[in-house]
Amino acid sequence: MDFRIELEDRPLGVRLLRVHGPIVRETLPAFEQGMLDALNGAPAAVLLDFSGVAYLSSSGVGLIMQGYAQALEDGARLIVFGAKPAEVAVMNLTGLASMVTLAATEQDALDLLR
Repeated sequence: MDFRIELEDRPLGVRLLRVHGPIVRETLPAFEQGMLDALNGAPAAVLLDFSGVAYLSSSGVGLIMQGYAQALEDGARLIVFGAKPAEVAVMNLTGLASMVTLAATEQDALDLLR
C-alpha cells in the first residue's frame, strides 16, 4: 500500500504535514507518528494537506481528533486543507469538521493564519 507523509517547517511556527495515500488501519502508525512529529514543540499551527488522501477511515478521524486536542492544549491551530468531498463528508458526519478548521487550498489555509 502506497502511503507517505512529508513534514515541512514554515515561517512563523507553522508546520505542514502532507499526507499521500489512504488513512486506514495499516497506515495509522505512520500517520500517528507524522501527527506527533508535526505537533512536537508546540507550533503555532499545523496544516494537514489532504489533497493526496485517497480515503479517510474512522480510525483516522480519531487520530485527527487526538491531534486537535493536543493542538488545543498547546494553543496551536489545526487546519485541514485540500480534502475531497468524501473526506469532508466523513468529517461532517463524525463532528470533526466542527473542531478543526477546513480550507480549500494551501493558500486559503495560510490566509486563515493572518
